[in-house]
Amino acid sequence: RRDNLLSGLLDQLNTEFYTVEHQELAYELGEASREILTANTNRLKGREVARGDVKRIATAAMKTVRYYMHFIKMYEVAEKKDKQSGQETATPEEQLPYLYSHFWIAHALHHMVPNDPKSADAQVKALVESHKAFLRTLEVSKQRLPAEKADLFATEKQICEDMVELLPAQIAQLQRQIG
Repeated sequence: RRDNLLSGLLDQLNTEFYTVEHQELAYELGEASREILTANTNRLKGREVARGDVKRIATAAMKTVRYYMHFIKMYEVAEKKDKQSGQETATPEEQLPYLYSHFWIAHALHHMVPNDPKSADAQVKALVESHKAFLRTLEVSKQRLPAEKADLFATEKQICEDMVELLPAQIAQLQRQIG
Protein backbone atom coordinates (compact mmCIF):
# COMPACT_ATOMS: atom_id res chain seq x y z
CA ARG A 1 0.00 0.00 0.00
CA ARG A 2 2.77 2.44 0.87
CA ASP A 3 4.37 1.78 -2.51
CA ASN A 4 1.16 2.52 -4.38
CA LEU A 5 0.52 5.69 -2.38
CA LEU A 6 4.02 7.15 -2.47
CA SER A 7 5.60 6.03 -5.75
CA GLY A 8 3.33 8.26 -7.84
CA LEU A 9 4.24 11.25 -5.71
CA LEU A 10 7.94 10.46 -6.07
CA ASP A 11 7.59 10.42 -9.85
CA GLN A 12 5.73 13.74 -9.91
CA LEU A 13 7.94 15.86 -7.64
CA ASN A 14 10.71 17.87 -9.25
CA THR A 15 14.04 16.64 -7.86
CA GLU A 16 15.66 20.05 -8.18
CA PHE A 17 13.21 21.77 -5.86
CA TYR A 18 12.10 18.85 -3.67
CA THR A 19 15.39 17.08 -2.97
CA VAL A 20 14.67 16.45 0.71
CA GLU A 21 11.16 15.19 -0.04
CA HIS A 22 12.61 12.86 -2.67
CA GLN A 23 15.07 11.55 -0.11
CA GLU A 24 12.32 10.89 2.43
CA LEU A 25 9.97 9.27 -0.06
CA ALA A 26 12.68 7.13 -1.64
CA TYR A 27 13.87 5.89 1.74
CA GLU A 28 10.31 5.10 2.85
CA LEU A 29 9.63 3.26 -0.42
CA GLY A 30 12.93 1.39 -0.07
CA GLU A 31 11.91 0.25 3.41
CA ALA A 32 8.49 -0.88 2.18
CA SER A 33 10.01 -2.84 -0.71
CA ARG A 34 12.61 -4.37 1.59
CA GLU A 35 9.88 -5.53 3.98
CA ILE A 36 8.02 -7.14 1.07
CA LEU A 37 11.25 -8.79 -0.12
CA THR A 38 11.94 -10.14 3.37
CA ALA A 39 8.40 -11.48 3.73
CA ASN A 40 8.57 -13.19 0.33
CA THR A 41 11.99 -14.77 0.96
CA ASN A 42 10.99 -15.91 4.48
CA ARG A 43 7.91 -17.58 3.06
CA LEU A 44 10.11 -19.69 0.77
CA LYS A 45 12.33 -21.18 3.45
CA GLY A 46 12.28 -24.94 3.21
CA ARG A 47 10.33 -25.20 -0.03
CA GLU A 48 11.04 -25.20 -3.74
CA VAL A 49 10.89 -21.92 -5.62
CA ALA A 50 7.94 -21.62 -8.01
CA ARG A 51 7.78 -19.28 -11.03
CA GLY A 52 5.40 -16.89 -9.23
CA ASP A 53 7.80 -16.74 -6.28
CA VAL A 54 10.64 -15.75 -8.61
CA LYS A 55 8.61 -12.90 -10.02
CA ARG A 56 7.50 -11.59 -6.59
CA ILE A 57 11.02 -11.71 -5.19
CA ALA A 58 12.57 -10.16 -8.29
CA THR A 59 10.01 -7.33 -8.28
CA ALA A 60 10.53 -6.57 -4.61
CA ALA A 61 14.33 -6.75 -4.97
CA MET A 62 14.35 -4.47 -8.02
CA LYS A 63 12.13 -1.93 -6.27
CA THR A 64 14.33 -2.06 -3.18
CA VAL A 65 17.41 -1.38 -5.27
CA ARG A 66 15.67 1.35 -7.30
CA TYR A 67 14.35 3.27 -4.33
CA TYR A 68 17.49 3.05 -2.22
CA MET A 69 19.63 4.05 -5.21
CA HIS A 70 17.38 7.06 -5.72
CA PHE A 71 17.74 7.93 -2.04
CA ILE A 72 21.54 7.72 -2.34
CA LYS A 73 21.50 9.96 -5.41
CA MET A 74 19.30 12.56 -3.71
CA TYR A 75 21.41 12.37 -0.53
CA GLU A 76 24.55 13.07 -2.55
CA VAL A 77 22.86 15.97 -4.38
CA ALA A 78 21.78 17.50 -1.07
CA GLU A 79 25.23 16.90 0.39
CA LYS A 80 26.83 18.70 -2.55
CA LYS A 81 24.45 21.67 -2.20
CA ASP A 82 25.18 21.85 1.53
CA LYS A 83 28.91 21.82 0.88
CA GLN A 84 28.63 24.59 -1.73
CA SER A 85 26.61 26.74 0.65
CA GLY A 86 29.16 26.22 3.44
CA GLN A 87 26.90 24.17 5.72
CA GLU A 88 28.38 21.63 8.10
CA THR A 89 28.77 18.06 6.96
CA ALA A 90 26.40 15.46 8.33
CA THR A 91 27.26 13.73 11.58
CA PRO A 92 27.88 9.97 11.54
CA GLU A 93 24.40 9.45 12.99
CA GLU A 94 22.87 11.54 10.21
CA GLN A 95 24.73 9.46 7.64
CA LEU A 96 23.26 6.15 8.81
CA PRO A 97 20.36 6.16 6.32
CA TYR A 98 22.93 6.60 3.54
CA LEU A 99 24.94 3.64 4.84
CA TYR A 100 21.84 1.52 5.40
CA SER A 101 20.74 2.22 1.84
CA HIS A 102 24.00 0.79 0.53
CA PHE A 103 23.61 -2.22 2.82
CA TRP A 104 20.01 -2.90 1.80
CA ILE A 105 20.91 -2.65 -1.89
CA ALA A 106 23.54 -5.36 -1.37
CA HIS A 107 21.02 -7.40 0.61
CA ALA A 108 18.40 -7.09 -2.14
CA LEU A 109 20.89 -8.05 -4.84
CA HIS A 110 21.89 -11.09 -2.81
CA HIS A 111 18.26 -12.23 -2.64
CA MET A 112 17.61 -11.55 -6.31
CA VAL A 113 16.45 -14.73 -7.97
CA PRO A 114 17.47 -14.92 -11.65
CA ASN A 115 14.69 -15.38 -14.22
CA ASP A 116 15.90 -18.94 -14.61
CA PRO A 117 16.74 -20.05 -11.05
CA LYS A 118 18.29 -23.27 -12.41
CA SER A 119 20.77 -21.37 -14.58
CA ALA A 120 24.18 -21.46 -12.90
CA ASP A 121 25.43 -18.69 -15.21
CA ALA A 122 22.60 -16.35 -14.14
CA GLN A 123 23.24 -17.20 -10.50
CA VAL A 124 26.93 -16.39 -10.90
CA LYS A 125 26.10 -12.98 -12.37
CA ALA A 126 23.69 -12.23 -9.52
CA LEU A 127 26.24 -13.29 -6.89
CA VAL A 128 28.99 -11.18 -8.51
CA GLU A 129 26.74 -8.09 -8.38
CA SER A 130 25.89 -8.84 -4.76
CA HIS A 131 29.59 -9.22 -3.92
CA LYS A 132 30.36 -5.85 -5.53
CA ALA A 133 27.56 -4.19 -3.56
CA PHE A 134 28.77 -5.62 -0.24
CA LEU A 135 32.31 -4.41 -1.05
CA ARG A 136 30.95 -0.95 -1.90
CA THR A 137 29.05 -0.84 1.40
CA LEU A 138 32.25 -1.59 3.29
CA GLU A 139 34.12 1.13 1.39
CA VAL A 140 31.41 3.71 2.08
CA SER A 141 31.27 2.84 5.77
CA LYS A 142 35.05 3.22 6.08
CA GLN A 143 34.96 6.58 4.31
CA ARG A 144 32.05 8.02 6.25
CA LEU A 145 32.27 6.62 9.78
CA PRO A 146 35.14 7.58 12.03
CA ALA A 147 36.61 4.69 14.04
CA GLU A 148 35.04 5.91 17.28
CA LYS A 149 31.56 5.72 15.69
CA ALA A 150 32.03 2.37 13.93
CA ASP A 151 29.72 0.69 16.45
CA LEU A 152 26.75 2.52 14.86
CA PHE A 153 27.03 0.25 11.82
CA ALA A 154 28.89 -2.72 13.37
CA THR A 155 26.31 -5.46 12.71
CA GLU A 156 25.81 -4.47 9.09
CA LYS A 157 29.55 -4.12 8.57
CA GLN A 158 30.12 -7.61 9.98
CA ILE A 159 27.48 -9.06 7.65
CA CYS A 160 29.17 -7.31 4.71
CA GLU A 161 32.58 -8.66 5.71
CA ASP A 162 31.14 -12.18 6.05
CA MET A 163 29.44 -11.96 2.65
CA VAL A 164 32.58 -10.59 0.99
CA GLU A 165 34.44 -13.59 2.39
CA LEU A 166 31.79 -16.24 1.58
CA LEU A 167 30.53 -15.17 -1.85
CA PRO A 168 33.74 -15.86 -3.84
CA ALA A 169 33.58 -19.55 -2.79
CA GLN A 170 29.93 -19.76 -3.89
CA ILE A 171 30.79 -18.07 -7.18
CA ALA A 172 33.73 -20.40 -7.79
CA GLN A 173 31.60 -23.47 -7.05
CA LEU A 174 28.93 -22.36 -9.54
CA GLN A 175 31.57 -21.54 -12.15
CA ARG A 176 32.96 -25.08 -11.81
CA GLN A 177 29.44 -26.41 -12.44
CA ILE A 178 29.18 -24.34 -15.60
CA GLY A 179 32.28 -25.60 -17.19
